[in-house]
Amino acid sequence: MVVFESECHRVVAELANASEVVPGAGIESSGEDHDLPDWTLALNRRLAAPAFLVTIVFLAAVHDLVMVVVGGDAIRLNRPAVWICLAVYVGFLLEFGIYWMANASRARGYFWSAVFPPVRATRTDLATGRLIWFPGAGWSPADSRLAAQASGAITSGFIVAVLALLVVVVTLVANGTSFQTLPNYSAFQWIM
Repeated sequence: MVVFESECHRVVAELANASEVVPGAGIESSGEDHDLPDWTLALNRRLAAPAFLVTIVFLAAVHDLVMVVVGGDAIRLNRPAVWICLAVYVGFLLEFGIYWMANASRARGYFWSAVFPPVRATRTDLATGRLIWFPGAGWSPADSRLAAQASGAITSGFIVAVLALLVVVVTLVANGTSFQTLPNYSAFQWIM
């Protein structure tokens, strides 16, 4: 219990001295964050990971809507993808509004996240303006090392997707399915 209380006191002390330490990262600040409230910096740091995930979900929902339009159907309001896209827009507009009310000049970049949500995955932090959150790397400087790590992650994800498609195609062909009827199977359509 004593260890927990001392840890709580340490966290409170770090948050109280937020002009020297960026909340949640343990990274020295550049001293430029005096014009932003501490809670705004902490909110920005805490929203990075969920915003990255929401951006991926948004892209999946947009893909669903594009597939509906390409298929010749109309987009209806009872489709979950419509509501997911609207919720993401509203959420990113609220985030931009909060940052804009705190400091309009520092929040300009987040306007583009509200207009085009995939941009949110590449936004730098408000405290330093140089760090980007990426899965597996956490808050990292936007440099060639992060680019190499992101490229490796994208390549790995592409390889996994191609292997999954290959497994589905080989399984269906092994069961006697011809290549002309392959796109009619729901498993094939789900992957595509």
